[in-house]
Amino acid sequence: MRATENFQRADLTDNEKFLTCKELRDANPQWQFAGPGRAICTCRRGRSPSLMSPSKCSLAWQDALAAGRVGIGDCYAASGLPEADQAGLLTLKLSGASRDAIVHAGRKSRNGNTPSVKVTRVKCQLPSGVCIVASGQGLSLDDLIRVARRGQKEAKKARSGPGCKKRFSRS
Repeated sequence: MRATENFQRADLTDNEKFLTCKELRDANPQWQFAGPGRAICTCRRGRSPSLMSPSKCSLAWQDALAAGRVGIGDCYAASGLPEADQAGLLTLKLSGASRDAIVHAGRKSRNGNTPSVKVTRVKCQLPSGVCIVASGQGLSLDDLIRVARRGQKEAKKARSGPGCKKRFSRS
């Protein structure tokens, strides 16, 4: 009950939340791994945050959490990898990468040995009837996603700039 009350306070650090859950887990070994987080609090979307994920991380990650340099979400992103592979993610995070970048790098590390299919042309038919075609040497789906984001950015820039109607005309 005391832990539940303390979690309602906004001034607890992620490390203090983790340590509280760790103490509860140690006192209640019959709980499942996520038990302490589920028993104490639920995040806004109704899912239990992974407050125990730092215990699956290396000591370097736990030290960074204690120092306030990473958060619980970052630890969760790293906890899916073996400890040997977590050092690279920690370096990436400490250099200023976002949590999404950590998740992406972790996913890439787990799936890194899977070769991606490379083609010279990718055609994407949208439900609206619009067809987007990208072509180039050795394109993968990841390349298409990156190119589509860049194209969207360039189109928005062109739309707001002078002479927009001259650069983009309907055909």
